[in-house]
Amino acid sequence: MQRPTGAWTSSRDPANEFARSLAKVLIIQGGYSNNPKDPGGATMKGVTQGVYDEYRRTHGLPLMPVKNISNSELEAIHRKKYWDEIKGDKLAPGVSYVVFDGSVNSGVAQSVKWLQRALQAMGLYQGLIDGILGQGTLLALGGVNDNDSLIARILDRRLALLKALKTWKRSAGAGRPASTACALSGRPGQPAPLALRSSCSRPRIN
Repeated sequence: MQRPTGAWTSSRDPANEFARSLAKVLIIQGGYSNNPKDPGGATMKGVTQGVYDEYRRTHGLPLMPVKNISNSELEAIHRKKYWDEIKGDKLAPGVSYVVFDGSVNSGVAQSVKWLQRALQAMGLYQGLIDGILGQGTLLALGGVNDNDSLIARILDRRLALLKALKTWKRSAGAGRPASTACALSGRPGQPAPLALRSSCSRPRIN
């Protein structure tokens, strides 16, 4: 029997799903950068110097350049600051990655707002667009029977916001994070459906 599009109900291993999602996020983030036009400042694989300083202080460690961050620190920061905040272990594969990637790029609250607005547009969420992934949002997610459609709606909103930023015209790669996220948002081992990928080129705001 053919499984409905987006109904990714195969066996899930939350630990592996985090690892898969992080690997995709790091593809987009690249290596070290310190662009004076980037308000985040020095950044290594998605972790800013400020975030890294906070992590080191919390663990009683001396501060050091984010360029020297270890893989274990990188994983710990992404899990605690982003994955756990979006309750990634409770989200469907693909959906968890897109919300996670949006959180790393634009903050947890903004990424969850994109998710909530997408669910609202699907008639599944009537709560506040507050950027908090609480019980109401989780209940709405339980009613989704087409995760591909949900992902497309999330990415539409994300790209629309990016295009509205003043920095959009400054860089030819301004939309790369959202576009790459779209291309990588398929279920494990498979690319995103063509219809989903093409949706990134036609952003809309509801």
